[in-house]
Amino acid sequence: MLGVNKLFCNQKRKRFATIFAVSSVILALFAAAIIHSLDWQYLADERKASSFEPSAQVAALADDLQLTRRGRAAFYATQPAVLDADAFNVNCGRDGEVTYTLGCYANDRIYLYNLDTETIDENGVYYDFAAEQKVTALHEFLHAAYSRLDAIEQGTVCREVKGVIATTPELSKDLEYYAADQFCTEGFARIGSEYIGEITLPAKLQAVYARYFTPDYDLIALGRQNKAQLAELSTRTAKSRETLGVEKTRLDSSISAYRSSLTRRGYRAVNAQIASYNTMVADYNALVSTYQKIATALDSER
Repeated sequence: MLGVNKLFCNQKRKRFATIFAVSSVILALFAAAIIHSLDWQYLADERKASSFEPSAQVAALADDLQLTRRGRAAFYATQPAVLDADAFNVNCGRDGEVTYTLGCYANDRIYLYNLDTETIDENGVYYDFAAEQKVTALHEFLHAAYSRLDAIEQGTVCREVKGVIATTPELSKDLEYYAADQFCTEGFARIGSEYIGEITLPAKLQAVYARYFTPDYDLIALGRQNKAQLAELSTRTAKSRETLGVEKTRLDSSISAYRSSLTRRGYRAVNAQIASYNTMVADYNALVSTYQKIATALDSER
């Protein structure tokens, strides 16, 4: 009986050891799963954001962009700053006379140019600078959001972004000069700040945007309207200048003809032509004035 009892006790100890070993493996796997499931970037953003004191202007932008909790954490983690011209140019660089920059994302910081003009409403143009500021903030924020995706998710999102670009001619043209290493992040930012709600997006891309913000389609429409109206104003101004050139040639010819004949009829005709030309000059100058107001407000280098 004693031998049987000892054998039974040894078996119990072996079974306990086996159960302990299996339990240890399960706990290790469970712990690994927990660690894997933790979003370290989100936690880092929350920690960094908690020590950031946003200005009233930055806090208002965060509200207007309808950021999710994760989005707000990422936005504040970049310590966004709205800067006047000199400070903005120091942080974002100068871009010459042809283009203008309203914001940049550099070294995980967001910098925005302070657009202190509300609207311009004249000569058939309505330009909303407040909307432009918000759309710019969203664009730069989406660069930060893209940088926070891990390599696997970036690859998936990049493929979907390229697919959207390939089927959107206007966007494809805007991005044709971007370098390969900037193509996907710029496309991601452009789609989310200019085209979301305007075109059908793949499911994964929609899900990633939804992770960070709720799109304000009215705001995005205002941003597109700003862009379209500025382009249209530029075209109207160029056509007006071209027409003025043609009309000036005709006017010079009419004046020369009148000086040769000096008739009363010729006098009346030339003066009517001069009045018409002067009206065209005034219209052209008004277009130029409106364009200059917008361009000056947008350009940190002026």
